Amino acid sequence: PWSRARLQSLPRYAGLNMVDLPLIEDLIGIIAAIISLLSYIPYIRSILKKRTTPHLISWIIFTALSIGAFLGQWFNGAEAGSFVTASMVITNMAVLLLALKFGEPTIYKTDYACLIGAILIIPCWFYTHNDALAMFLITAVTYLGFLPVLRKIWTKPSSEHLSIYAVSLLKFSLGLIAIEHYNFETSFYPAALIAINLFLIALVWARKKVSKRS
Repeated sequence: PWSRARLQSLPRYAGLNMVDLPLIEDLIGIIAAIISLLSYIPYIRSILKKRTTPHLISWIIFTALSIGAFLGQWFNGAEAGSFVTASMVITNMAVLLLALKFGEPTIYKTDYACLIGAILIIPCWFYTHNDALAMFLITAVTYLGFLPVLRKIWTKPSSEHLSIYAVSLLKFSLGLIAIEHYNFETSFYPAALIAINLFLIALVWARKKVSKRS
């Protein structure tokens, strides 16, 4: 791909400010961010119509960690690849606010355990001077945040919107492609989210299919 490093090696681009040059990574990153923002419109509409019930604890964790993940990616050179994570900060905050009023009413002890686990891990991420370890911890806490969602999908598959996970799979795939400097710190988090969204799509589809038969 025509990355900045590739263009800077060509004589015709000598002396140009590569930061100001629109490249394919930037376009993909912008497209992924737009898809991310637009993908939440049906989800938010479904919440307002009380068809979908977001889990408050999960979205507390997702909001806090999307902020941390964005900062981690941006300061480690992800650049356009971090645009989709920045859009997540906006959408996660919106869903969190809606969850306060329209969220899942039943919260189990295991859900609180996930929140406590996240609270315990976050300081470790904040104070570590190892960027790779920090991104691993952020991803681990994100997976903890998905545990209440997994339980809710298993018991109430109709309470989750399948499209949100399908579009999330697309946007994180585009975000991964848009990364300009691939390393563990910039790539691990979106790759892990691609994996969990694939699993959630399969789980929602399977549970809804079983639910219709019963």
